[in-house]
Amino acid sequence: MTQRFWITGKGGVGKTTLAEALAALLSRHGAVEVVEFDGERSVSKGTWGHRDVTGKRSISAYLGHHMGPLRALLGTPPGQAAISLLNAAPLVGDLTGLWWLHQVRDRAFQVVDLPASGHAAGFLRSRRAARRMARVGPIARLVERMDLRGPMLLVTLAEPLASQEAIELADQLSVELGRDPHRVVCNRVLPQAVVDALDHWEDCPLKEDLLQRADMENKALAQLKSRFGDRLICLPDGQAVLECLEAEEPWNWTSFSAPAV
Repeated sequence: MTQRFWITGKGGVGKTTLAEALAALLSRHGAVEVVEFDGERSVSKGTWGHRDVTGKRSISAYLGHHMGPLRALLGTPPGQAAISLLNAAPLVGDLTGLWWLHQVRDRAFQVVDLPASGHAAGFLRSRRAARRMARVGPIARLVERMDLRGPMLLVTLAEPLASQEAIELADQLSVELGRDPHRVVCNRVLPQAVVDALDHWEDCPLKEDLLQRADMENKALAQLKSRFGDRLICLPDGQAVLECLEAEEPWNWTSFSAPAV
């Protein structure tokens, strides 16, 4: 059975970097696939498999899976028009994206780089919405086979707006899906050694800027620690993500909340 890791957060906070590092680490323990949603293949090549999932691609894959020899029709202008029309319909792109996500073979791990935080909760919520609308039939059978379990990693920055958005996203996931992040990764934190040395840098032209940044980060980190406690992982500027993740032993993570969907 494939163990799935979900990575979420707003754009620009280092989600893809974390996905790559996690994939590199997990590949030491088994075959890995990285799945990006609307990522435009931003994940670099590695020892893992890779899929970039968009609404149109997943709809095409789903229809092709069920059309047999007629799947060639999907490449024709009428077929492409039908795919575009379906992609514009509510839930269709999200549901087929989740379906395509599950079409994985011979992989011990799957790292899922979710859409940016504005869409991540709605994307995962699509399964529950579809279940409410269709109790029987093909859609009901489709969502029943979906397994959204697995540790969720929330990525953020030690900045007031980013940290507040991370807390709001975590609260939204908790209320709507019954989930809470397994770990929260705060990227690009000013190293403590730099903060401690500022008092001795009398002639440093950047001293005032660094002091202001340190104060801003301390306030943001206090917010994050208050909400997430020991689940918060801080990555100082320049520290390898891989090194930090390895100490966490994610391949052994077994205690995490399942989605209430």
